[in-house]
Amino acid sequence: MTSEKIIKNLAQVKLDIGQSVDSLENSLTEEYRKLNNIQEAIKIESCNLQELHNITANTDSLAALFLAQKEYKQKFEEETQDAKNNFEKEMNEVRASGEKEQEDYIQNKKEQEIQIKKNRERKEEEYNYNLQLERKKNQDDHQTRKNLLEKELEEKLYRSIKRSCTKRICN
Repeated sequence: MTSEKIIKNLAQVKLDIGQSVDSLENSLTEEYRKLNNIQEAIKIESCNLQELHNITANTDSLAALFLAQKEYKQKFEEETQDAKNNFEKEMNEVRASGEKEQEDYIQNKKEQEIQIKKNRERKEEEYNYNLQLERKKNQDDHQTRKNLLEKELEEKLYRSIKRSCTKRICN
């Protein structure tokens, strides 16, 4: 091997090494660019993932709110129905009580009217009885006086006749 060949081989090796370094540099640069692109894509995907996570969390919150609202609505409707039922029950009780009071009032009024009628009839009967008694008493008194007067008259007449007879006999 001659020195020229060694130098030539050396120059070739140097050239090969330079090309290899250039090729390696290009490869590394390309890989670095890919790495930057991948890191950028990872950042973008991380942001997207975070947004998806936020959306999921918001969706979960919204679903929880929707469920809570649905439960509140159902509870409100049940309470409203209960209140309506209680109101209707109370109104029916008040209505029944009012009807009962009205029936009692009508019954009491009828009983009072009957009692008033009975009292009137009793007073009328009592009045008629007392009137008849009074008339009977007056009639009896009148008859007694009449009898007495007739008796007196008869006695007077008898005395008068007796006197007249005695005077006639005596005369």
